[in-house]
Amino acid sequence: MIFDVDEGNVIRFYETEARSPVRYLQKRYPNGDSFDTAEEATAWAEAMVEFLTSETAPNPPAGKGLEPAPRVSSDENGNPVVWNAETETWDLIPEPEEEPSA
Repeated sequence: MIFDVDEGNVIRFYETEARSPVRYLQKRYPNGDSFDTAEEATAWAEAMVEFLTSETAPNPPAGKGLEPAPRVSSDENGNPVVWNAETETWDLIPEPEEEPSA
């Protein structure tokens, strides 16, 4: 997967070097923040390509100044797991504790 960033900081992602067809356009961060510079758009696009081509890369930042979100998947039993980059393992996501009923 490759990408281009145009003069309006719009990212175009492509499957092949032929650059056709465009897989999708990304005009802003997922939360609606704008890419202010080509460098900012390029950094986000590089993170997205890594996310799409790796099984363990984190999600790209959802907005300006935000950290990447951990990669979430399912184990062989369908339980939700999150990639732990420190231990390089998939960790189970704990079930939320139920609040006692009154």
